[in-house]
Amino acid sequence: MEEPAPEGDVDTAVETYLNGLDVDQLRELILNLSDSNAEVFRSLSTTASLVGGDVEAVAADLLAQAKSVTGVRRFLGYRDAMDYGKDVSDVLNELEPLHDTADGAKAAAPALLHITTRLRKQMERNIDDSSGVVGGGCQRAVDLYARAGCASPPEPGKLGRWLAKFRLDSPGWPSVTLAEFLPALGDKGLNVYRRAAAKAEAAAEAAGKSPDFDLKRMLLELADHDGDVDRAVQLLSLGEHAEYGAIVERLLAAERRREVMAYLDRAVAEGRVSTSNLDYWRRRGGGYWIDPLRAAELYREDGRDDDALEMARALFRRAPTPEMLDVLTAVGAWTGREDAEREEALAWVEGQSWRSGDPMIELALHVGDVERAWAAADRWGVGYAWRQLADITPQPRPDDAIALYRQAIEETLIPVGRKAAREAAVLATRMMALAAAADGAEGVYGVAQPYDAAPEDSRVAGCRAWLTDLREQYRRRPTVREELDRVGL
Repeated sequence: MEEPAPEGDVDTAVETYLNGLDVDQLRELILNLSDSNAEVFRSLSTTASLVGGDVEAVAADLLAQAKSVTGVRRFLGYRDAMDYGKDVSDVLNELEPLHDTADGAKAAAPALLHITTRLRKQMERNIDDSSGVVGGGCQRAVDLYARAGCASPPEPGKLGRWLAKFRLDSPGWPSVTLAEFLPALGDKGLNVYRRAAAKAEAAAEAAGKSPDFDLKRMLLELADHDGDVDRAVQLLSLGEHAEYGAIVERLLAAERRREVMAYLDRAVAEGRVSTSNLDYWRRRGGGYWIDPLRAAELYREDGRDDDALEMARALFRRAPTPEMLDVLTAVGAWTGREDAEREEALAWVEGQSWRSGDPMIELALHVGDVERAWAAADRWGVGYAWRQLADITPQPRPDDAIALYRQAIEETLIPVGRKAAREAAVLATRMMALAAAADGAEGVYGVAQPYDAAPEDSRVAGCRAWLTDLREQYRRRPTVREELDRVGL
């Protein structure tokens, strides 16, 4: 069978073919393609109308197409919603290239606006969008509408009123920001938008309420646009917890260092320095939480190394995880106490009373102290960290590791069904590999030789005998036998 040509070769061949056509041949080819493909015909017709200056006619056609696709009135379940979202995406694929010209953007804008508002209303009432396909289409539509407005600005006052109402009525999605629409709004549109936000804030105050999430974001964006740091800090301080991360970054940008340190001290006192998922929060930027290393660096820059270290110790004791141990040792290294802080932290953990040894096991393995990890397991037992402990290579206590696997297999088989049996078989395969490695026969049994070829006094033979007993124990559950057979056990 002949192999298909690589994509790049096909593109080159097509270009060579097209370059060899004269004007009449090229015209005939395009007309033939438009006759055989509805999308090509629509695209060609749209381009021709735009070149001819008939923008309103194109806009009307595109809006009619958008209304036709989004005209669904019945409830859409999960699968129907996915198909619906794909249909909308196809329309957006046709509208997006029109943004290359001002006339094209102007023609696409009404259709994009309709899709945006229609989808949001439908998702509130008539669509099971568990897949997120329709929501993704709605987000894409409003993003394209913002681009269209910037490429060919509509009447500013009208846009300002729409944007304010769209955000004030928001159920939380799609995500819209002032910055996306600023070029299209201009001063006039921005003033209309600003008055609407101020009116909504006044209404909330009259009702004895704080601004809701979307109104607060609107007011904050306006404050940032105006460079009004005090107003931004006031808004970020509303609610049960101040958004300390965001406050600190704005004050730093304004070079108001003393206020930065005052808010940092408050954040530390209120426990608003993050202790988990640090990479995630770093990517998201300043919000309610302050990154611990960021906080420590601010203390250090202010000449308060002792406060930085004391904070890092307190955070570790609040969340004794490898992630926070790294923070503590990093801060300790600034004053030459990296090793001392690490050892004191581990000693503190060992001095606590734990339901299981998991915290100490994770920490000990993180610093490469396998003996200490097993000691924690002996003292407190093992829970969720069993796999990390059992899979250490080289394994100094293979028999104990095998025992952990056996316990895990038995616990995995508590629920019935093939899924549990399949997971147990995977664990059994790993257990046999561990036993073979401990016997000095890694990669032999189950690969070059069958498992039953192992010597009787070997760990492999012991595990095989245990699995035989397991089969007997679960003889009334055929899925267990079938899955063990499937993996050669």
